[in-house]
Amino acid sequence: MVFSNIDIKEAIANGKIKVDPFNPKNIQSASLDITLSNSFAIIDSKKTEDGKVKILDLSEPMPYRNIITDTFILYPRRFVLASSIESVELANGIAAYVEGRSSVGRSGIFVQNAGWIDPGFSGQITLELYNAGSCGIPIHKGMRIGQLVFHEVKTPTDIPYNGKYQFQKGATPSMIFKDLELRVVNSDTEVSNGGHE
Repeated sequence: MVFSNIDIKEAIANGKIKVDPFNPKNIQSASLDITLSNSFAIIDSKKTEDGKVKILDLSEPMPYRNIITDTFILYPRRFVLASSIESVELANGIAAYVEGRSSVGRSGIFVQNAGWIDPGFSGQITLELYNAGSCGIPIHKGMRIGQLVFHEVKTPTDIPYNGKYQFQKGATPSMIFKDLELRVVNSDTEVSNGGHE
């Protein structure tokens, strides 16, 4: 069941959804708008010394560079991590989707590609932003960048979220290198470059 504005207000009032800072004006008919902070992170994608495209090893921490700025220009076909100003905490039994605002999407910016928040999560929301358009687009601290759509899970989980992004603050880089399946590297595995240099 998706929460209406009335459900969202009630859940905030009884502490099942915590939002800090909370702006009542950001509640829509069935969602809550979230605003952009000044925290960004980009992957250092410089080429190698011999001019080849850098290959990211997912079993190692990625070379992100943190940027603090009130205005970030997202250039065409570029990717950046950003963060909500709001910190959100969900009670067991409530989950949420992160969705882009239609007005932002119509400008060419894709907001998130992994927008799921499990029951029990607490922290700021890291957003994956991509400019699919042909023009650079300035994005500003405080702008409404996306929205949270809340819903009730059928049965409260017996494993509330307590993963590697719990209590995250600011634009939080990928921690996929902590995944168990990537901790063992098989040296006998054949690696293909996909026909690219």
